[in-house]
Amino acid sequence: MSANDPRDNVSRMIRRLMRGPQVVVMNPETIQKEIEKGGPVQFVPDKPMPDAIHELFEDRKKHALDIAPKLIPCPIPEPLLIYFYDQIRACVLFKLHSVAITLCGTLVEYSLKYCSYLIESKGSTGFDTNLWETFERDDFGRSIERAFNNSLLDEKTKISYTEFKNSFRNPYAHFNIQKLTKDLSFGKVEVVNTSTGEARKQEVPASTGPAFQMLALEALDSWRVLQVFELADRLVQHLFIKVSKLALDKAV
Repeated sequence: MSANDPRDNVSRMIRRLMRGPQVVVMNPETIQKEIEKGGPVQFVPDKPMPDAIHELFEDRKKHALDIAPKLIPCPIPEPLLIYFYDQIRACVLFKLHSVAITLCGTLVEYSLKYCSYLIESKGSTGFDTNLWETFERDDFGRSIERAFNNSLLDEKTKISYTEFKNSFRNPYAHFNIQKLTKDLSFGKVEVVNTSTGEARKQEVPASTGPAFQMLALEALDSWRVLQVFELADRLVQHLFIKVSKLALDKAV
């Protein structure tokens, strides 16, 4: 923090984006008491913004070079589909893992709607804005049902989309952080009693407080973002393969 300016700024944002595995979590009142009694709490001066941004981009460059070969290409040259894949991959490159997972949910929902639209528009060469408006009124659950009614899903595959909705799309879209981190905990955390100076190692559940939930979610998302992206890609590819097969069967 800065002694001169208590407000948040870009330099502090970058510091948070680049924090490592060692993080100190402390009550603001405790921080103030430690400062007043000359404790170990210190003000960290803000880096000049150009320096901070340069440091951030060097860090992200290393990460991007490592993870870029693992990113999935867009399987279908459909404009909005390419847009979603590009947005997800860009977020992964810049370590915006929670945003990438949230967009994976939007990608699958859009694909459900678009593939059902292709069936219901009966191969029309023009874009039926009135028909598409009905899809924009549908939520994810209704989109699954509509895809099922359009023979894009059967009873077995329908379960996969429902599980994706309940496990990823809804919790991230509604930011149900307690649900997402309920089974997570930090092991061997050093807990210090600032009154006595006593320190001990213990396991700290993410449910201890919002700061721990946020740190736990960051770690969880960095670990599973590619898994969620791969799952979303499989669900999307199933829909477009099914649309092509239905169109071929109809032509025959």
